[in-house]
Amino acid sequence: MFGGLFVTASMLGMLRDYIELNHLHVPECLQAMEKYSPTSRLSLDEWSQLLQMIAARSPRPALGLAIGACVAPKHVGIIGYMALSCSTVGEALLRYARYQRLVYDGNPGSVIADGDAIEIRWGVERGVPGPLVDETAISLFISYVRFLVEEPLKPLLVTFVNPPPADITPYTEFFGCPVQFADTVTRVRFPLSH
Repeated sequence: MFGGLFVTASMLGMLRDYIELNHLHVPECLQAMEKYSPTSRLSLDEWSQLLQMIAARSPRPALGLAIGACVAPKHVGIIGYMALSCSTVGEALLRYARYQRLVYDGNPGSVIADGDAIEIRWGVERGVPGPLVDETAISLFISYVRFLVEEPLKPLLVTFVNPPPADITPYTEFFGCPVQFADTVTRVRFPLSH
């Protein structure tokens, strides 16, 4: 489905952490992850399948938000450590946009300054991986940005290209801002003051 699109296998550590933290029994998922070293890459299709295996054992609304919240620098490879050297969120966003293919080689992101805000957008030109893949990606992105800054960080807006879930409350609570669905792009908007 998404031939040629990849994620870094270091993100599998985030899945392992989620599995361990929630005491899930998913031997098929753990076995599938064993074939990857942290420095290798796995296809976006395989990443999606692993997330679906976890979803089958951990059926809960907004599962991707909980998985992405387990992110740590070691899970996002070199880009995670590069971001640690940035002095502002804007600088980290620009660095992420430039090097994102090292971590997530899916739809490319672009950083746009818009008045008193800065946002990163991901289009759909390479396909729509689906709600679980997208919410995991945006959750880990936001969780990692929050890790980088000392003060609590709330985006101004988060949008997804996917249809809305039955209840958007977990999304607005997690992101701390309005969340929209069925948009033309997936985006995260921050105030320039960060």
